Amino acid sequence: MAWTTTQTGLVLVDGAAPQLGPKARAEYIARVLTPWGPLAREWGAKLGVLPARILAFIWAESRGNKDARSPAGARGLMQLLSSAWTEGLGEAQIFEPSTNVRLGTQALAKLAKVDPDLPSVASRYNAGQVPSTQAPHPGPPPWGYKAGPGYIDQIVAANNSAIIEEQNTNTPVDRTPEAPILIGALVVLAFVAWMTKP
Repeated sequence: MAWTTTQTGLVLVDGAAPQLGPKARAEYIARVLTPWGPLAREWGAKLGVLPARILAFIWAESRGNKDARSPAGARGLMQLLSSAWTEGLGEAQIFEPSTNVRLGTQALAKLAKVDPDLPSVASRYNAGQVPSTQAPHPGPPPWGYKAGPGYIDQIVAANNSAIIEEQNTNTPVDRTPEAPILIGALVVLAFVAWMTKP
């Protein structure tokens, strides 16, 4: 299996860009891209991580549920577990979406410094968000850590779906249906103001 990443951030598997199926894609747009796109762009820009990658992890980890808690104790949108990534913050702070996405994005940025390949980052993130030197199952990426192909496949498909969604609609992944209506109303008001000017 050959993994390659394009300049736009798409991850190709044997030359094809896997995506979420139609039902999962609709759920992804509603539960992740639309509500959490602004946070992904904000923290992605600040920390040098593609927003599509952040959104892919939100999808795979919590399906967009900001109150998600795993049996292992992982918390929030990005299912933060390791105390190394939570900065000693209290429970309520870790569940706060902006804080959770910031900390999760910091983890992704740190993991990408070792190997920026998305399957490798996904594998290490799923292994418990530990630096690669402490990974539980060292070995060649992307399968050398705890994550198996199913988790990495979810991350890759969600990442690609976010990028393709943005390309197809020519709008940011956090678009809101109200935005075109609001812009149109502002244009009409500006035109009316200009026409009625004495």
